[in-house]
Amino acid sequence: MQRWRAFCEAANLTALGIWLGTVIMAGAAAGVLFPTMKNDVKPVLPAYGAYDQGEHWVIAGGYIGERVFLVADIVQFICGFIAIATIIPLFAILTDQRVARKHPPLMLRCLGITLAATGFIASLTMLSPRMNSALVQFREAAKAGDVALAETHRAVFDSGHHWATLLMAGTVLCLLLALICGAVSAVTTPTSPGRAKDGALT
Repeated sequence: MQRWRAFCEAANLTALGIWLGTVIMAGAAAGVLFPTMKNDVKPVLPAYGAYDQGEHWVIAGGYIGERVFLVADIVQFICGFIAIATIIPLFAILTDQRVARKHPPLMLRCLGITLAATGFIASLTMLSPRMNSALVQFREAAKAGDVALAETHRAVFDSGHHWATLLMAGTVLCLLLALICGAVSAVTTPTSPGRAKDGALT
């Protein structure tokens, strides 16, 4: 049982660490990419010649950012699956030892994972489809030179981007909470009264 718990603890903390790092690095990549495109690279895209050349950095950065966040979503999905798949048996083991509900770090760890997973699912199923649709339509309108329509779709995307940024920040906080509580829980989970008593008798 102790070996199974040690495996679950290690896998859970590793998944949480990679998940947290992925979200932070995806946000950091976007934060560096778009200003660099705008201020330093200043790309001109022949395929979008009918659209304002001063705004081509948005389109060029979008193509790169889209792939960055796709990779980030794949990693988040895998890490989220591992985090949930290991916290459930871990909680069951400690419940069997009658200590899970008396250990706040473990409960907060479960809460952090639950909220982070909920946020990721909400982003994947609600925000991303709407933003991706607006992005595709923005590119098509920009390529056709329909500036008014392009700006309409861009506004829709920007609106979703605002909420996606808030959701990403919330996910970082939840994962940070889960990771810290997980580290504390892994080294301070109390022994059940029954086990402690048995140990005293031996």
